Amino acid sequence: MNQGVLYRYSPHAEVEEAQLVVPTHEREKILKLHHDAPTYAHYGTDGTFSRISSKYYWTGMRKFIADYVKSCSECIRYKATNQKPAGLLQTPVPAQ
Repeated sequence: MNQGVLYRYSPHAEVEEAQLVVPTHEREKILKLHHDAPTYAHYGTDGTFSRISSKYYWTGMRKFIADYVKSCSECIRYKATNQKPAGLLQTPVPAQ
């Protein structure tokens, strides 16, 4: 804790860097700054998680981010479809 602010050191990180522990009421604000901002281009769940987890921490962060990205109207509107394109129509050839 430093001046009333709680930090966490990840035991799994390659570089020992402090992560700010984010209180519940600030989580959506952090998410909007790192997902909705024009400079971050609405990266998906993994990209947003990677970016946020390098500086911040809270319990259940990955699920919180995944739920937020799934409900993001911009991501829903512009997400590329994973569906195969429709095949060509088969025109019946009349028998002679």
